[in-house]
Amino acid sequence: MILIKNINKNFTSSEFNEKFVSKYDYIIFSGGGIIETIENEIKVFFQYLTEIKIPVLGICFGHQIIGLVFGANVYYLDNKIKGKFEVNFIKNDKILEQIENNFFDKNHSEAISLAIIFCKLAFSNTCENEIMKHNTKNIYGTQFHPETSGQQGITLLKNFINI
Repeated sequence: MILIKNINKNFTSSEFNEKFVSKYDYIIFSGGGIIETIENEIKVFFQYLTEIKIPVLGICFGHQIIGLVFGANVYYLDNKIKGKFEVNFIKNDKILEQIENNFFDKNHSEAISLAIIFCKLAFSNTCENEIMKHNTKNIYGTQFHPETSGQQGITLLKNFINI
């Protein structure tokens, strides 16, 4: 099963919890806006991520949500980052298998530090934490957008779904 955002319903944190999402095979968070004014609300709403047992992938804003829940800090960039950039892989992981081209699309003005319970899998010239993975769970985050990055992005998404 795939969890698809229901644009006709607003969920409360009591409805959207670990029990609710546990019936799905995985979750992918993407898109979003500026975290600056809603950091505390995000930490409360997504607290169930600390208990979740299914794989989770956060893309851009989703990456930042995951980081916040696990104690990372958001920082704001001097300039918006937009375009295709090289991402440097520094650790091997199943999510990175068979990716031959490491240029990915970016579109953000915020980034996230690395939470203590995560390891860094990649960085770039514009972001120290491009890909992170939880140390004991299949929870990943990418600051870039694999969904718009061509074949290498498709490969990364397929790798995640097959974890």
